[in-house]
Amino acid sequence: FAPQVAQPEQDIAVISYISTDIFLRGLQLAGSCPTRQGFIDGLRAVNSYDADGLISTISFRDGAARPSTCYSFVQANAAGSGFVVVEPNLCGHELSP
Repeated sequence: FAPQVAQPEQDIAVISYISTDIFLRGLQLAGSCPTRQGFIDGLRAVNSYDADGLISTISFRDGAARPSTCYSFVQANAAGSGFVVVEPNLCGHELSP
């Protein structure tokens, strides 16, 4: 719950948190003098990322250039004091032209 967010029904706060968390994780894994390749290699070694419980576990090892066919959703818990991951992920399949 983030009362400072003007429109709590918007998911931009969660998306921003996850994007920033992934970026910082990549920097940490790239070492003390990060390079572009070190950043990429570091993130591709991650196989169990869950944004501290905000999303279902994903791996950056597979499908680096393919669009995701599964999406995670969160919802407010019954007490309204936090979020829980909705299980299972909502998945589809790629369409061929």
